[in-house]
Amino acid sequence: MKTFKQILKEKGIEITDRIELARRVAKKLENSFKNKIRRICQTAGVDFREVKIKEEGKAFVLYIPLKKLIGPATRQFCANRWNAFFEQAGIQVDFRDNIETAINNIDVLVALKFDKNNFKEIT
Repeated sequence: MKTFKQILKEKGIEITDRIELARRVAKKLENSFKNKIRRICQTAGVDFREVKIKEEGKAFVLYIPLKKLIGPATRQFCANRWNAFFEQAGIQVDFRDNIETAINNIDVLVALKFDKNNFKEIT
């Protein structure tokens, strides 16, 4: 049975310092997490640079702008809901522009916490 050092050496990694090994493992985990978030952002049409990722102990904390979480379909749903309330009172309105303006002026970050080892959400 091979030792951990032998396996690393076979892969071309010669590390004698355990602290350096821990740093490399941590960096690899962080890069893996960032790559997953980058793919999610591309799918959602969000600029990855708008998302902040911080390391806090045994977790990654992802900060997403609230205005990016509330997408076009949600904005339209909200406008339709408020329009329906006013229409019941006989008032014709269209809240779409109001909601767009309000959401675009929101500067709130939503924090999501993930376990570093398995990327599962921590609640």
